[in-house]
Amino acid sequence: MERFRKNDPRGYAALALGMVGTDNRTILESLTVPVLVAAGAHDILLPPSLSRGAHELLTNSEFVMMETAAHFAPYQAPAAFAALVENFLDRRGISTQV
Repeated sequence: MERFRKNDPRGYAALALGMVGTDNRTILESLTVPVLVAAGAHDILLPPSLSRGAHELLTNSEFVMMETAAHFAPYQAPAAFAALVENFLDRRGISTQV
């Protein structure tokens, strides 16, 4: 979380505002790679309904609702998030060993 706090607030705000109204449907529909869409149940910045909408546009995706997380799931529920990602990769035969 400390890393996030070090972001320049104006730069972060500009980035967020730059994404408002962006339509990525065509891009999402064209992706064929496996995608894990992990939504935080308590996310008010990117509500789960929007994540589910992205999942529905992706032809090869899985949707998971993380009940104990909001917008920063890897920080709010690191063990649960890591387990989801590892399971997703393992089922596709992708090694998680570094």
